[in-house]
Order: sequence, then C-alpha cells, then structure tokens
Amino acid sequence: MREGKGLCCVVADEVRKLAEKTIEATEQIANKISSVQSESRDSIKNIDKTVKEVAEALHALNDVKNTLNKLSVSSDKVRDQVIQMATATEEQSSASEMITHSAEHSSTIASEVKKTTDTLSGEVNSMSRVVKRLSGAIEGVVV
Repeated sequence: MREGKGLCCVVADEVRKLAEKTIEATEQIANKISSVQSESRDSIKNIDKTVKEVAEALHALNDVKNTLNKLSVSSDKVRDQVIQMATATEEQSSASEMITHSAEHSSTIASEVKKTTDTLSGEVNSMSRVVKRLSGAIEGVVV
C-alpha cells in the first residue's frame, strides 16, 4: 500500500504541476486576449479618426471642385468678353479705314472742286472782259 500511496503522491504532484501550468497558460491567454482587445479598441479609434479625416478631405475637395467650376465659368465669361472686344475693335478698325478713305476721297473732290472753281473763275473773268469789249464796241456802233 505504501507503493500505492507513493504513486498517488507522484500523480497528485504531477496534477498540481499541470494545474499550475494550466493556470499560467490561462493567465497568459487572458493577457493576450486583453491585449488584442486593447489593440482592437485602438484600431477602431484610429479607423474612426481616419473616417473623419477622409470625410473632411472629401468636403474640402468638393469645395475645391466648386471653386474650380466657378473659376471655369468666370474664365469662359472673360474669354467671351475678350472675343466681343476683339470683334468690336475689328469693326471699329474697318469703320476707321472707311472714314479715312472717305476723308481722302472728300479731299480729292475738294481739290477738284477748287481747280474747277479756279478754272470757272478764270473763264468768268475772261467772259467779263469779252462782255466789256462787246459793250464798248456796241456803244461805239450805237452812238
């Protein structure tokens, strides 16, 4: 029986050691689970923070998009106004050329009219002298 008690003591000692190892392993597992849970909470916080930052970035990008759209519309308006100004300038240039041509033509006509007037004046003076001679000749005949 003594042998039985000795064997029992050995088995009991082994069971106790196994129980201690089980308790240690269980504590290690509990610590690892706690660590994983803590890291999971930190990850969730980081994900939430990232989601907020992405939402803010999207909002900022939408603002930039809206600003760029407004800038594009304004640029189109400016381009249209520049085209209108260029067209008006071309029309004014054509009108100025026509006015210059008309002024040159008027100057030419005025020169021709002056020459004609000078010629007519000379002719009238010549005719006046002829009329005076004829009048003198008629007076000499009539008297």
